[in-house]
Amino acid sequence: MNLPLFIARRTAHDKSSSRNVMTHVAATAIAVSTAVMILSLAVVFGFKRQITRLVASVAADVTVTDIRSLRASETRPIHDTGEVRGIILSVEGVTGITPYVSRGGVIRSDRDMGGVLLKGVGPDYDWAVWSGNIVDGRLPEFGVDRRKEVLLSRSCAGRLGVSAGDRVELMFVEEDGSVRRDVFKVCGIYGAGIDGGQASLAMTDIRNVRRINGWTDDCISGYEVRTDDFASAGATAARIDDALIERYEGEDNLAAVGAQDLYAEIFAWLGTHDVNATVIITIMFVVALFNLITALLIMVLERTRTIGILKSLGMDNGAIRRIFVGRAAMLVGRGVLWGNVVGIGLALIQMYLHPVSIDPEGYFVSEVPVSLGAGWIAGLDIALAAAIVALSAVATSIVSRISPAEALRYE
Repeated sequence: MNLPLFIARRTAHDKSSSRNVMTHVAATAIAVSTAVMILSLAVVFGFKRQITRLVASVAADVTVTDIRSLRASETRPIHDTGEVRGIILSVEGVTGITPYVSRGGVIRSDRDMGGVLLKGVGPDYDWAVWSGNIVDGRLPEFGVDRRKEVLLSRSCAGRLGVSAGDRVELMFVEEDGSVRRDVFKVCGIYGAGIDGGQASLAMTDIRNVRRINGWTDDCISGYEVRTDDFASAGATAARIDDALIERYEGEDNLAAVGAQDLYAEIFAWLGTHDVNATVIITIMFVVALFNLITALLIMVLERTRTIGILKSLGMDNGAIRRIFVGRAAMLVGRGVLWGNVVGIGLALIQMYLHPVSIDPEGYFVSEVPVSLGAGWIAGLDIALAAAIVALSAVATSIVSRISPAEALRYE
């Protein structure tokens, strides 16, 4: 029989009011700390997964364009040739390629005006994510005849006071300083956040933007490249660069950039959530540890006479300390269990019912996203329990300072 564990279990059933209150306080503090940590990490992982998915689905994994057009609204034309497509598609990790043409300008309605990035794509463009986020109207249609239709974001449409079926005027400044005007029909409106951080992004037929730019049918702004792994898009972009340098013989100054680099500000913003989560977890850990150690010290002091009896019967300090470490482990186990029930329960409520909403213009999503994983939850539980129990073993060192003779006289 493990005598220290047996005594720890028996003392756990002590219903003395003061001891019972302290154990409840310690267990509650551990439960609250565990729940807050689970919720914090669930929200951090949720933001990362949701926004990364948005960027990966809407923005290209890799963008290939003129090196002078990177991060610029005014792009320089490159030539859409079979040679370039062949080189890009031959690179390991590349699964697809789509050309696009873009132009920065001003969009205006009877109510308001603002900046816009007009992006033209072809019928082979992947609209899967967009189609699920249309809040009004429909996607642009592609046919033999060119249609002057434009798809706007909800924030842009709201600012302009337009809806699907209305007309808007687009204005572009030419090289000679003159202003080119054109009227488009709003075919649809998409939800905020899907544009990867560009609330003024407007989608249309690639032929419309070519005509506005005055480009021929073989000119484009660049290629959107899909890969088999979004996380390694930067490495794929580097391989595309190397392949173009070695094999491309054209005059265009082509460069490839991964989405993580092109949208560095978004991923840097996501990185700040790691800092916030670390601070919250540290504070909650300290709170749980402080309450548990306080409860342990009170239990040790209240059991001083018992400790003296055990020592007089020959039990060494190590065995007595294991009694209180066992009590700490039981408290931690109970607190972590209830913390998991509360934390996971609240996360599931948010995941399926979405009671907590946020501003999509500032956070790219309309509800607080959460992501649960058995692996990281189990790791958090084990790390928290092990750390607290280990530090509790240090706190019980006070046992070795209790003299049996003095303890037996303790009331």
